Amino acid sequence: MNLKVVGLIFFGILPIVVLTIFSGPIGQDQLYHQFADQNQYFGIPNFWNVISNIPFLLVFGYGLWEFKRSSQSLSWIVFLIGIALVGPGSAYYHWDPRDASLVWDRLPMTIGFMGLTSFILTQVFQLRWEKQLVLILLLLGVYSILHWINYDDLRIYAWVQFAPIVLVIYCAIFFPSPILKPGLLMGAVGFYSLAKIVEHSDKEIFQITEVMSGHALKHPLAAVAVLFLIQTNRLEKL
Repeated sequence: MNLKVVGLIFFGILPIVVLTIFSGPIGQDQLYHQFADQNQYFGIPNFWNVISNIPFLLVFGYGLWEFKRSSQSLSWIVFLIGIALVGPGSAYYHWDPRDASLVWDRLPMTIGFMGLTSFILTQVFQLRWEKQLVLILLLLGVYSILHWINYDDLRIYAWVQFAPIVLVIYCAIFFPSPILKPGLLMGAVGFYSLAKIVEHSDKEIFQITEVMSGHALKHPLAAVAVLFLIQTNRLEKL
């Protein structure tokens, strides 16, 4: 087996799997639904947290526009479908934040993450069983949501979200290719990391701006990360 593949398994994926298995259950903190900015404008509750999802729809539109110049694999189609659903799913959750609506925020993200994971693995290792891989990963993503709902345990969902990020970083360093462009991949990781940082600084940012909270800023930053990924898969004009 290629040493780079071994490295990916033992230094990238395995630690996350071990942490997932041996750490205690991660329950859903109900304070998560208490966002700093709960202002209502034009009849829309939590206005900025809802409206700030529009960039996902714009990025999805761009992804469709560039589709003809992209690697039109099944995994990439699944990734784009996930992005298309993230905007309305997240907006629906932020309209009425609670566990039941959070399902429809997280489910589209798992579709996008698993589509991206399948795409990268297929491109890097030239896999011929892409259909089977993307189906298995999608089932894993859906199961992570069902596991959280039934057992109040987010460990598998955490793996579904963070394993693809580790995969992107590792492949950007060790498996650069004409499609998986390292600079753009790392740009995507950078903006997504920034999105997570402002998400966890929700209250502090709202206290500073008095207009928009960190969580609302998270959405456009995450959309920019997706834009980098779309550019990564953009083939050059012939």
